[in-house]
Amino acid sequence: MKIPLSELLCNKTLPPSKELVNSIKEFGQRVPIQVVEVIEEEDKQFLVMDGERRVAALKLLGETEIEAIISDDISPPVLTLLGNLRRSQNPIAEGYAIQNLLDENWTKEDVVERLGIPLNKIYSLLRLIQLIPALQQKIALGKMSIEAGRIATNLTHEEQEELAQNDKISIKDVNLVKRHAQLELLDLETITIPRAHELDELLGTLTILCTKLGESWERQKLIDAIEALESLRRK
Repeated sequence: MKIPLSELLCNKTLPPSKELVNSIKEFGQRVPIQVVEVIEEEDKQFLVMDGERRVAALKLLGETEIEAIISDDISPPVLTLLGNLRRSQNPIAEGYAIQNLLDENWTKEDVVERLGIPLNKIYSLLRLIQLIPALQQKIALGKMSIEAGRIATNLTHEEQEELAQNDKISIKDVNLVKRHAQLELLDLETITIPRAHELDELLGTLTILCTKLGESWERQKLIDAIEALESLRRK
């Protein structure tokens, strides 16, 4: 059946190849797209499950309709999840929506192919929902970045609770909690404190390395190390 292009919803925008545009222009649309019927803001629309490039090609050619096959093999709960995932600006809500799709027998590859979500992002979102609820709320409210949350998943439950005491949480805050936990495991009596000239040499080397790095995660780790060494030298 033909569906107006204006009634289509696309989870991803894929540019059509020149060959596809020329083929459709010369021979017409040979392969229908696959869609599912959804309710978006009380209006009936169709979510594209396969065929985004054909949609883009027909729009480029100035067409107003497209041949489509309406799938009816997707359960209502999954359709609700798809709608929520499209509208969500909340990474925690997205993570739970993806997990629910996996619980409905979708694979991660299905999510990539059908929704256009990169695999690395899927893994990141699924890791975030393993955090304690207080940290999930920080991320949902924009008080903690996705990257900081991803690193925080390596903390223990108790360490995450300590981290959640902060109002806003940065990557540096996460590393401070992690570093404090590591220091507690050290046997301080067995540690040999370097001599002053050895500290100076090490600080010089780290500073040179730091200036050669741009803004990056590695540079931030070097800055933290320099700050720790300078604090030790002052003692």
